[in-house]
Formats: sequence, C-alpha cells, structure tokens
Amino acid sequence: MRYDGVKTLLVVAVAACAAAPPPPISNRPEGASEAIPSLFAPLFRPRTWSFSGETRVGGDRNNHTTRSSPVDCAIKSTRTLTHAWLADFACTGIVADQPIDGTLIATTAGLWHVTEPIGAITDATVAKLSPLAMLIDADPHPREHTTAVTDTEQESFAVVAAGKGWCASYATNSGDDRGWTICLDATNGLVGGRAFWSGNETTTTQFGAVP
Repeated sequence: MRYDGVKTLLVVAVAACAAAPPPPISNRPEGASEAIPSLFAPLFRPRTWSFSGETRVGGDRNNHTTRSSPVDCAIKSTRTLTHAWLADFACTGIVADQPIDGTLIATTAGLWHVTEPIGAITDATVAKLSPLAMLIDADPHPREHTTAVTDTEQESFAVVAAGKGWCASYATNSGDDRGWTICLDATNGLVGGRAFWSGNETTTTQFGAVP
C-alpha cells in the first residue's frame, strides 16, 4: 500500500508537469545581458498575420484599377546572436515584386531590414550595420532622411507615429522607384503595411492599419 501510494503520487506529478503550459519565450539571448526592445519583441518569434489588402494599379485618379488583395505575412524562423535577434520575414499577396521580404535584425539600439538570408547573418554583419540604414529606433521618434548610395542612387527612410505604434518606411530609386512601409506596435507586432513599385505605371498594395 505504501509503494502504491508513492507510485500514485509520482503519476499525478508527471501528469501535472505534462499539462503545464510551456514557459514564455525569452526576450533575452542566452548568456547575454540585453533584452529585446518591447516594440520589436512580437516580431522575433515564429508567427503569421493575415490582413485585408487592396492593390491599386495605374497612374492618376481617373486611370487606375483597384482590387482586393489579401496579404499574409509571417516570421518563418528566428535566430539569436550575441547582441542581436534575427527573424526571417516574408509576405504573400503583394502584387508587384517588392523588397519587403528579408531578414529583420533587432539590437538594443533599433531595428534593421536586410536582404541577406537569415543563415548568412553573423555577429560581424551586425557590427557593420549603419545607423543611417536603421528602420526605427528602440525608443522611436519621428524622423526622415535620405542617404546617397551612389551618384545616382538614393535610399530614403522615414518613421511616423501611428495609433499605438509606429510605421517605418524605406524607398529607393535604384532602377524604378520602389519601397515599402511596415507598421508595428508592442502588442501585435505587425499591424499593417504598404509596398509600391513605380515604372510605366504605379502598383501599390496596402494592407492592415497604415496611415
């Protein structure tokens, strides 16, 4: 009877452990002292977002077509480096070929977007990130600036407050004018965005909450 009682207690204890919810994902790299800024934290765990989107193709107000274009975005995988967090970010449903897909890099200073695959990013990559190419600061404030890449190519960055969060925009005139915007808040992560391409005509896909 004594052994049976002990065995019963063990079974109950094991069952209780199995039913316990998993611990929350840490916002701190293992062995590191930094914690990820709260605005970026929801972006650095695998998840998906689905939005009602709209794509507009054409020139002026009187010469364009508009159609519904649902947009799904996802964090497909994540990695942690010594002083940075990485997320493989991609969206489907954006009609024009836009550079919104890429790797998001967060540090305690801010958030960057690069086109290199997540597996190619190293501590050395993070160390070379330019403050001028930062999408948004960890402590955001409105700003706008343009950086010369070559004699003819420029990249533009802008940050604006939006609702309970912030929107960060990137644009380039390399080839044809093109760019994108992502809007974030600390509760939901991605809340909306926009992508455009402008050549002979302009194609713009807008989704979610974006000003």
